[in-house]
Amino acid sequence: MIRKIGTALAIAAGAIAAVGVAAPASASQGDKIIDAGEVVVWKDANFVGQFYDFGTTAPSYPNFTVPSFTNCPNLAGWFVNPDETTREPEPTAAGLKFTGPDLIHRTISGVTTDNITPGTFAASPAPDQPSFFSVEVDGGTPNTYGTLRWNTTTNKWNMVANGGTFYEDASATAVVTAAGKSKTVVRFGVGYTQNPPGTVATTVSSVTFQGTTYPLTCNQTFGTAPGTVTAIDNNTSSIINYSTSYVRAYANANYSGAYLQLLPYGQTSGSLSYAYSSLGSLNESLSSHRVAGP
Repeated sequence: MIRKIGTALAIAAGAIAAVGVAAPASASQGDKIIDAGEVVVWKDANFVGQFYDFGTTAPSYPNFTVPSFTNCPNLAGWFVNPDETTREPEPTAAGLKFTGPDLIHRTISGVTTDNITPGTFAASPAPDQPSFFSVEVDGGTPNTYGTLRWNTTTNKWNMVANGGTFYEDASATAVVTAAGKSKTVVRFGVGYTQNPPGTVATTVSSVTFQGTTYPLTCNQTFGTAPGTVTAIDNNTSSIINYSTSYVRAYANANYSGAYLQLLPYGQTSGSLSYAYSSLGSLNESLSSHRVAGP
């Protein structure tokens, strides 16, 4: 179906969405031919989930999907502990946004304080606590748990344990040994301390630890546009036209079958706007999309 602003308007299969202008001339061949701007085809209905972003300019389209730990693939496996639910950072397209005492963790195995390398992260602006990266150690028995933080100013590990005693050394093993904690690293992560909390709102786009980089961004594409056929499951896909031309979304590959014709986003013809649509009526397993003019 095609949507107009505020209401749903159904069109028959095979029909062209009426735009109040003469049918535009054919464009040159190619599943996506963009003269300027963006055409975004989401994998899921209602403009959520992963998407193809076809275009020649940097994306400047509105964020139809509010990123969350549920719908952002990069955030799978990241969590806060049960006693830290109020400290969960905010998912954004650019990464996780940390304010106040926010922090985040991820489990890991096969790492001990004997073979640990301090993790790094990409953040903007820089957090105002030098011990922003941390790991948790736990031997599975009482009193073996502790949090080790890496201080980028002193280049040392530190831990507060045993009633508030502060331990610090360049060797992580020396710190946990002095504190009587386990050498087994079970989790790693980034974030501010609870007391004092951070005072700079920082967005972290990735974390690197033990040779692996973990992106935290939430605008994830699920592929690059192929040369001739665009594989989109149209039972559950959606499209928005941010280019400056009309775009036709065909039910079939190679520009055949029923299609929807979309105006550039924000433009209208009379009282209708066809700049965005659910493609539920186009139920072929393969579709094609191209600029149709002007």
